Amino acid sequence: MDEREVLIKLHRQYSKDETIQKLYKYLKQMEYEKGIMQSTIDELKYENEKMKESIRVKDDANMQLKRYSESLRKKFKETLLYTQLQNTIKKLREQNKKLKMTNDTLFCQINILRRNNS
Repeated sequence: MDEREVLIKLHRQYSKDETIQKLYKYLKQMEYEKGIMQSTIDELKYENEKMKESIRVKDDANMQLKRYSESLRKKFKETLLYTQLQNTIKKLREQNKKLKMTNDTLFCQINILRRNNS
């Protein structure tokens, strides 16, 4: 082998080693970026779980509040005050109905009187 062939072989070998070295460097960079992405994914999953738990807690609180509210409503309906209020409302509705009928009658009479005076 002459000097030129040895130099060509050395150059090819150096280029091959250099390429491999660059590939390893690129691979390490990709693994590093993969680690960052995985860390971000894990963080987002954790935040998502926290939000889901928060929603579950709020839903539970809303259900308890709704049950409590229904219980209070039921207890109020059982009280004497509720019964009295219901009776008062019924009487007022009847009075309102009578007053509307009286009002209609009076308007009719006014119209009749206007026609007679015209």
